[in-house]
Amino acid sequence: MPQILIAEDQAIIQRILNWVCTTVFTDPQVTMTSCVEEAYQRFQATVEQTGGPPHLIITDMNMPVRPGQFPRHAAGLILTRAVRRQNRSVPILAYTGLHKPEIIAKIQQAGINAYLPKESLKRPQEFTACLQDILPAEYFKKRS
Repeated sequence: MPQILIAEDQAIIQRILNWVCTTVFTDPQVTMTSCVEEAYQRFQATVEQTGGPPHLIITDMNMPVRPGQFPRHAAGLILTRAVRRQNRSVPILAYTGLHKPEIIAKIQQAGINAYLPKESLKRPQEFTACLQDILPAEYFKKRS
């Protein structure tokens, strides 16, 4: 049962990500957050409660830092850097609609495991393939 932490401020994308996770993972425990501050608090709570980090963090790069704020350009970098200060091994998948090479370079330098353009959320096979590249096979549902 993989524990998945999702940081995304748009409700429709939260639903898409939840659908993907429940479709491809075996009994996932999905935690949704809508800002960096909440996501990091949930990350720390998971570490305290279970003795380890979530099995996967999926984060948008453009979201609010705190509840009620406007989305901040590359705010997901704040989350990634905070997580990496505490844990270097938890897989982090980042996505953004901003396709600027300098942004992609910054998120890679921050320590993400995989990056996808936001449009890939419309292509579940591409998104799933990316997840399969960074997570153990035992987390995924067996194909019949």
